[in-house]
Order: sequence, then C-alpha cells, then structure tokens
Amino acid sequence: MTQTGSRVGSATVTFAGSGDAFGSGGRLQACILLRADDQPPVLLDCGATSLVALKRRAIDPNLVAAVFVSHMHVDHFGGVPPLILDGQFSRRTAPLTVIGPAGAERRLAAAMEVIFPGSSAVHRRFAVNVVELEPGATPRLIDGVTVQGWPVDHGIHGGPFLGLRLAIGGAIIGYTGDTAWTDTLLDIAAGADLFIAESYYWDKQVSYHLRHADLLAHRDQLGGVRTILTHMSDDMLSHCTRGPIRARLRRSQRDRVKGPGERYRQGEDHRLVVDRVADEWAGHAVTAAAAAAEFCADDCDDLDARLA
Repeated sequence: MTQTGSRVGSATVTFAGSGDAFGSGGRLQACILLRADDQPPVLLDCGATSLVALKRRAIDPNLVAAVFVSHMHVDHFGGVPPLILDGQFSRRTAPLTVIGPAGAERRLAAAMEVIFPGSSAVHRRFAVNVVELEPGATPRLIDGVTVQGWPVDHGIHGGPFLGLRLAIGGAIIGYTGDTAWTDTLLDIAAGADLFIAESYYWDKQVSYHLRHADLLAHRDQLGGVRTILTHMSDDMLSHCTRGPIRARLRRSQRDRVKGPGERYRQGEDHRLVVDRVADEWAGHAVTAAAAAAEFCADDCDDLDARLA
C-alpha cells in the first residue's frame, strides 16, 4: 500500500499517451487514465490522439466518466471532441464531465464545430457537462475525484493554464501540465503519492516549459516525491536512452532498472528509468516510491503506475 501520513491510497495510473505535441519518439499525446477500484475511470488530459491510445490498450472510451484538462492546447484537449463523437456513434448513455480552465465550455463548443460543423448542438443519449475551475479555488469533488487547479506559467496564447492536484481512491496525484518552473509546483507536489511532471528538454532553456534541469535544481524542495516525467521532446528522450542518465544507472548497483514483470515495492531505494520501446513495456506495473533526489522517467506509452 502507498501510505502518506494517515492516508492509504489505492489507484492505478495508466500512461496511455505521454508525448509532446509533435509526436517526439513516436509517442501519443497526453492521455493519462486514473482508476480506483470502486469508481469509473477518468482521464487526466486528452490529447488529439487519445482515442487511438485508449483503443490500443483495449480501454472502452465509454467507460471514462470525466476528463480533467490542464489547458486547451491540442495535445492536452484536442481528443475531447472525438471522445464525445465516439460516444455518440457507439450509443453511449453515461454522462461525461469535462473539467477545465475558465472558458472551457465555450472553447469545447467551438472545437466541436471546427471538427464536425453542427455537432456541438446535436441531441445525444448522454449529457456532456462542463465544469470550469478557477485557479486556487477550494478543492471540488467531481465524479468521485477531488480536484484543485493551480495557476502555472505556460504564458503563451490559449490560457488560462492549470496545474492539477487530484485525490482518487485515497491517493493524491499532482500534475504540472505544461509550465515553466514556478513555486506553485511545490504546492501541487506536496505530500502526493505521485507527481507527474513535464520534462520537455534536458537543460536547454525553452520559454514556458519545464526542463529536467529545473526539476533537478528543485529536487530538495520537492522532497523526494515519486515523479514520472512526461511530455518529452526528442532532445530529452535522447538523454533517456544514452548518456548521463544511463551512465548514472551503471555507477550504482541499487540504481538498476527492473524489467517487465518485476515490481518496485514501497520503501525500496531504487531509481527507475524506462528506456525500452513501448512494445517491450506493455502492461508493466510499477509499485514504489522513488528515493529522494531520484526521478522516474517514463520513456514509453503503455506504462502502468499502480499506487496500491
């Protein structure tokens, strides 16, 4: 079990898509499925390739009860209109809730009209409910998930931009979305069972995006929270498959990579860097907390992180 203080968490996080906007490394765009034993699954971001990501893993999109959207860029939100249309044509009946930043309802309707004119107003067998989050507002319980939005620094067109902190099945998950470093991320990560962090570049300065170097610079403040890196560019991925990361793995016997079928248990002092291709890691379940100052780099789609 994953325990933090008096909390006991039981949730599964499936990285059906973990890529950037440009398909770096052949990855699908952001599509992170959160599941607890006693409630329907929800999505954390829903990039344009999300239907492919879900169906590739034989996950029925009609089971998704809610989509939590960090911001309205195509690689985080572009899969929501197809998700709705797929539900319409497959005779979905369960309601779908879309949770996002201010303006989400208006922009969802506009996106529907761009993709299929007339689709925003068509009658469906299921309701689509949109909830807009205000940064820093009191946490809200929506479809069994408690969520709070935090302002982050992705200050290009298309905001507002949110980092998200979610509680599901007793586990707490922090998510940076896309952002430059801001101390708000410390609040999002504090006491979390899992911190999902953008790591767009290794150390090159790119406006409004996190680098691996930023996370390393603040690792003491982050306090050793288990971290999975996503939204990696080709530059970042090149460091995951050769060079400094793997060199560090070789220097320490305890910092070894476990293969498919092996599990990391709570309290083990291991570093995990997944640097295999996706097919080799399909269905790989990981159970662990990362050691302080260590980071778990998700280098594939199809990675399950089981917080149980």
